[in-house]
Amino acid sequence: MAEPNGEFGQAVKDALEWLGATPETGGALLGINARTLGAMCQGIVPMRSLIIRFADEMRRHCERQSGAPDWWKDVDSWLTVAGYAPRRDGANGEGMPGERRGPSERHPAPERPAPQRPAEPTRVAAAPAFRPVPAHAAASPRAMQAAPAVDALDEEPAREFYHPVYERMTRGDRVVHIFRILDREDQPAYQITMGAEVDYKARAAQVKQDLADLSKSQFERKYGRFRVEQS
Repeated sequence: MAEPNGEFGQAVKDALEWLGATPETGGALLGINARTLGAMCQGIVPMRSLIIRFADEMRRHCERQSGAPDWWKDVDSWLTVAGYAPRRDGANGEGMPGERRGPSERHPAPERPAPQRPAEPTRVAAAPAFRPVPAHAAASPRAMQAAPAVDALDEEPAREFYHPVYERMTRGDRVVHIFRILDREDQPAYQITMGAEVDYKARAAQVKQDLADLSKSQFERKYGRFRVEQS
């Protein structure tokens, strides 16, 4: 049996939080039974067809309301995070979790650096606009070549660059909690959306603690999946 996929499990949890649902209540929204959703939250990857069904339903919800990361609308991105080959890469058959391939450069997983594929170097240019930054990723060659002044800024405390703003909103018949993390120009850099049942005070305390404890670069890596895409 394959080991749990922590990156996939966290992404499913975040998606359910954004929907204001739990594994028990999310079945009706996503067309997947509660037991399977619970296993997915634990990083247990189901059959490829179930990932596609889950991703299709998430895309429909994302198109109806705002606040979701762009990559949640892309079925291939969900397949890659789960460890399957994207559909556009020509994979066929449903496969089993134990036979999954690693993430491709076109759809890097949120918490793991994308492996190099020398045979297809041009894929890098076709990468999607949303590229989550792994929490433990080392500096890229481009970052290593940056000027010393830029590196010094990256190591300064995150609180010098960002500050959080809380907002409570009503969407239809449910309440959601929204944390926007603004930059020095008061522009939204990150956004975290949570359902009414989530302990938003604990999440707010964690965000403030991270702003105080982490450097700018560490904070940006940890919260990369909540990055707001600038138009």
